[in-house]
Amino acid sequence: MSELPPPPPPPKPWATHILLATNVAVFLAMVLSGISIMRPTAADLVRCGADFGPLTLTSQPWRAVSASFLHIGLIHLALNMWCLWNLGPLLERFIGVAGTLLAYVATGIGAAIASLTWNPMRVSAGASGAIFGIVGMLISILYFAKLDLHPDGVRALLRYVVQFAAMNLVYGLMGGIDNMAHLGGLITGLAIGLALSGVLANASARFAILIGALAVVSAMLIPVRVIKAKDLRPYQIESRGGVRTPRPHIL
Repeated sequence: MSELPPPPPPPKPWATHILLATNVAVFLAMVLSGISIMRPTAADLVRCGADFGPLTLTSQPWRAVSASFLHIGLIHLALNMWCLWNLGPLLERFIGVAGTLLAYVATGIGAAIASLTWNPMRVSAGASGAIFGIVGMLISILYFAKLDLHPDGVRALLRYVVQFAAMNLVYGLMGGIDNMAHLGGLITGLAIGLALSGVLANASARFAILIGALAVVSAMLIPVRVIKAKDLRPYQIESRGGVRTPRPHIL
């Protein structure tokens, strides 16, 4: 009797590699420009593209995206990249390369919106809002989608991602951590994952849902800008890139 061929290896997690490389490249560019490798200041981060209400909610909405690729020191970068390395490939196996890249951006914007709604004067940066988005998507997909996996394996994966979310949300109660951004990313990911759960096998439908989600979360910057407009008036952006800001919040 001939032996069965071994199962095919999992596909290369190209999206995860792209996201890791982009985050590391942005951090290296910051350091090479003279910014501290361990303790960049709030003004440094704002100049590099951190989320900051007076700018994100007015003339520079792109900061809701760029903040997800910016980190507050080497340790912050290393922790977030470790989480992305462990979680990204799993999501990528369900929704593909393009889907994972779109999911990272969309949930990162969702994280920024939650942070801006809670306190638009925070200077926030980091990938963990988008990483919580990945966790939220995995929770919804593992719970609601019909997967070609053994039920015990699905339960083990679901338990892992739920524990990750719970532990990191508790850790986020410490000072200096933007837990609202974590919640925003998680909720955005849960919603997108739920929408994707019934169409995982249809690449065109997945892409359409992710593009729609990206459009919806981006449009949410408009009502947040209207609601928070009065909170931005007392603060001034100084010339030559200097900003009167509090200390940065880790994302």
